[in-house]
Amino acid sequence: MNQRVKMANEVKRGSLTALLASRLKTRKLEYVCKSYDIIGNIAIIRLHESSKHLSKIVAEAIMRANKRVKAMLRQAGPVLSDFRTRKLGGWQAK
Repeated sequence: MNQRVKMANEVKRGSLTALLASRLKTRKLEYVCKSYDIIGNIAIIRLHESSKHLSKIVAEAIMRANKRVKAMLRQAGPVLSDFRTRKLGGWQAK
């Protein structure tokens, strides 16, 4: 399967990497974490300090990839304690 067809199939399935690849240069894509947590209809993303300015693009891609997500929060600190709590900041909503 050629690369273009593979990328088109991933976008149809809602692959976050494919959606971001269509909007970001490869160099910037390396600094964006491809995983995120979903709690109900809220997604929590982790962004490197150097990629905070990309938060809106990443949030929009996650909301396109996962239709049940209605709001995005950015993790502002490490996961703490046995209850796995974390500080959250900045948000984006549909």
